[in-house]
Amino acid sequence: MAVPGVFLPAAVSFAGTGLVLREGTVGGPWHLVALTASGAGLSFAYRPLLTRTLATVRRQKAAGFW
Repeated sequence: MAVPGVFLPAAVSFAGTGLVLREGTVGGPWHLVALTASGAGLSFAYRPLLTRTLATVRRQKAAGFW
């Protein structure tokens, strides 16, 4: 799935979080569901970006900054 395509489910789950919290309550279990969905969406979006970025790091420098 393309990176822009996975931002859509994340955006929908952020909207769900807003709907759950619109009354000023804690949100209950639906709040956890919405936050889990947004986290999953963002992780699927940033994984290819992070992989591509780390692919340019030389093996000698990969272990740390020293």
